[in-house]
Amino acid sequence: MVRGIWFKFMCNVGENMTCALLGIPFGGLYTSQNAYAIRIRAMREVIALAQRKGINLGQADMDWQETNIRSLPKYSKPSTLQDIENGNPTEIGMFAGRVVELGEQLGIETPVNWIFYHGIRVLEEKNQGLFADMLPPG
Repeated sequence: MVRGIWFKFMCNVGENMTCALLGIPFGGLYTSQNAYAIRIRAMREVIALAQRKGINLGQADMDWQETNIRSLPKYSKPSTLQDIENGNPTEIGMFAGRVVELGEQLGIETPVNWIFYHGIRVLEEKNQGLFADMLPPG
């Protein structure tokens, strides 16, 4: 069961966070080589944490999820992207924030998730009006 939770966590971090920061639906993860590269690196950061904690998560899990993600309608959007688009708070703390926290505790670098965390926080600030006086009208 613990392994299953880590697998789901890896998928959420790699896919949900990538789509949210880039503003793209799930289909963008396999249409854009750049989005795909970000997704893979984010998932590898989670795998490194899981393995350090003794959880057997690896490339085979990423391969299995690759088939899964391609089976979704390409226009589907993850919840974090929907939250950003609707001006709602996101779950960034429990995903990328937790990866960064665990990375610091375990001595594992998590640069992709650090960018996810801070980048999505900026989008939340934008939704809260922090930059309202800096944006062109309309």
